[in-house]
Amino acid sequence: MTKSKIIDRDLGYKDIMKRLKGLDGEHIVEVGVPATSGQYEDGANQVLVASVNEFGSSDGRIPERSFLRSTVDENTTKYADLLSRLIGEAVDGRLTIEQALDRLGLKAVADVQRKIVQLDDPPNAEATIERKRSSNPLIDTGQLRQSIIHRVNKPDE
Repeated sequence: MTKSKIIDRDLGYKDIMKRLKGLDGEHIVEVGVPATSGQYEDGANQVLVASVNEFGSSDGRIPERSFLRSTVDENTTKYADLLSRLIGEAVDGRLTIEQALDRLGLKAVADVQRKIVQLDDPPNAEATIERKRSSNPLIDTGQLRQSIIHRVNKPDE
C-alpha cells in the first residue's frame, strides 16, 4: 500500500477571511438627520422638524410624511441586492467592508433626498403653501434635505 501525500493549498481563503474580518453583524449603516445638525434660521431644531414630519405631530395638526422609513421600505430589495454585490467586491479585494457599507449609505442618502423632493402627499395646508410659496410639503429652505447623512458604525465604536 502506497501512502498518499496530502497537500493543502490556500487558494485565497486566508485573504478573503482577512478582508471579511469584523463582518459579524456589528457594522451598521445609519441614515438620517444627526443630532448635531443644528437649527433653522427661526430657531427650530432640525431633528425635531425631521421627526415631526416623519411621524406627524402628536396633536394631529401636522400629518405623517415619512421620508426615512418609507424610503427604506420601498427599497429594501434594491439595498439587499446592492449590498450583496458590494460584499462580493469586498471578498474579491476591490473594496473594504467599510467602503462597501459607505457606498450603500451614499445610495440610501440619495434615495431619501429624492423622496423629500418628490413627496407631495399629504399636501400642505393652503396657508402653508402661501407662506412657503411652494406646495412641496418637505421643502422650504432645503435644510432638511441637505441634513440627511449616513455613517458606518464599525465594531468598537
